[in-house]
Amino acid sequence: MPQAVMEINKLNDAEQVRKRTKLMLGAPQVNEDELEEIAKMQERGQSSMEDDGNAATRTLMGDYTDRTPSLAGRTPMRTPKSEGDMLRLEAQNLIALTEGETPLKGGLNTPLHDSDFTGATPKQRPAQTPNPIATPMRTVGGTPGRGGITPVLHTGSRGGATPGATPLRDQLGLNEDPEAAMRSREQSRALKDGLSALPSAKNQYEIMQPELPAENLSAGPEMEEDAADIEEREAKNMRAREKQAMKERSTPLKRKLPRPLSCEEESVISNSKSQANDPEYLLEKEMFEMVQDDGVRFPMRSSGVNQAEDPSYVLKSKSCLPHYTPEELTLASNMLKEELVDILQTKEVTKEDDAKLWEECYQNLIFLPEKGYILKQQLTDEQLREADKNVYKELKEQMTKDAKKANKMEKKLQTLTAGYYKRAQQLIQEIQSMHTEQETKSQELACFQALQAQEACALPARLAALTEDVEAAKKRESQLQQYFKEKMDTLSELKKA
Repeated sequence: MPQAVMEINKLNDAEQVRKRTKLMLGAPQVNEDELEEIAKMQERGQSSMEDDGNAATRTLMGDYTDRTPSLAGRTPMRTPKSEGDMLRLEAQNLIALTEGETPLKGGLNTPLHDSDFTGATPKQRPAQTPNPIATPMRTVGGTPGRGGITPVLHTGSRGGATPGATPLRDQLGLNEDPEAAMRSREQSRALKDGLSALPSAKNQYEIMQPELPAENLSAGPEMEEDAADIEEREAKNMRAREKQAMKERSTPLKRKLPRPLSCEEESVISNSKSQANDPEYLLEKEMFEMVQDDGVRFPMRSSGVNQAEDPSYVLKSKSCLPHYTPEELTLASNMLKEELVDILQTKEVTKEDDAKLWEECYQNLIFLPEKGYILKQQLTDEQLREADKNVYKELKEQMTKDAKKANKMEKKLQTLTAGYYKRAQQLIQEIQSMHTEQETKSQELACFQALQAQEACALPARLAALTEDVEAAKKRESQLQQYFKEKMDTLSELKKA
């Protein structure tokens, strides 16, 4: 059974059915002897160029090696490899497309084999052996369709040369074309004649203003303003309104003066001055309304943020007092200053007297938790003791609070300046040690200076004593030498006798 299947496959195979024809090649244009002679000539030329001459003068010679792609010695052309079964290639393409990832992830596509969709079934591509004679070869400098074997000469070639002829290899430009100079002169003369025929230039200018079309501002739809520009403009307007609201606050709020926790009308307005047309009564009433308005809008709190310093809150809070323009407020302030100056001049009151009066008023008032500030003359001795106890208690609490706050700040300061403190201690120790060393060196210097002075005083006496000793030693030595000579003379006389 397997043999029968193989026989059927052989019968169905197109390559087995088709018979090979006899290979027919054209007659060779160059025989073996001529190829060997050309190779020998090429080897002799290369050896002469490499061996003869000096390396410095070798660059003066042109490269006359054969750049013509010869067919001798090359590997003969072969029949290209068949691509295989087209059904198998298409099956591989389908498997690759099925197992590949989605192209939505990006990256490279799945590599596929080339397909031919000209028919319902894949088309077989029979392999063919190329014909070197029928197909023109592309060579360096060659032109397809003109032989293709011998390159065309570009430099130094003459017009009308036969295509495919042996090129004239003249790289050094020794064989110049005699007609080149003539052609160059003809071209130069033709260029000069053409330039001379041109009309002369005229330096005439005329400046005309272009007619611009009238701008139509109403044409086209209006551009919508950017949201960022709108927000910036609104923020700028808000800051301006907040600044104006901060300016319109009362003077105690601007100067951050102390304010009462609560204000009663009886404590500000006197009972005796109850007439509606009395200026002092009107002034006290207006003052009470201002204090009450500030207390309602910005109540006093023991802790937390001061609302009177928040621009956004000041802008939102509305005053119940009548609104006055800046010009009216400026006019009233000037009038008040003039009246104050008049009072100071007429009654001879100075700023020191004002401070003294304030101190007297403060000393005559005393604070009670139930009633607030009351004159001392209106209180009994028991109430005064209770008031003093309250003041002492408040001062003690304030001192305790300040002490805790100071301790916290001291700990925070120690945490922040621990490194600086450590470095300062090191520098103090170094300074102390250097100071001690400096004092020691100063004492040693003083001692050596005193010793130098003593040595300077005693040096002449020592030199005189040493000089006397040296003179005495020389004199003693001369006497001993003379005595020794006498003894030697005596000894010589005794030996002779």
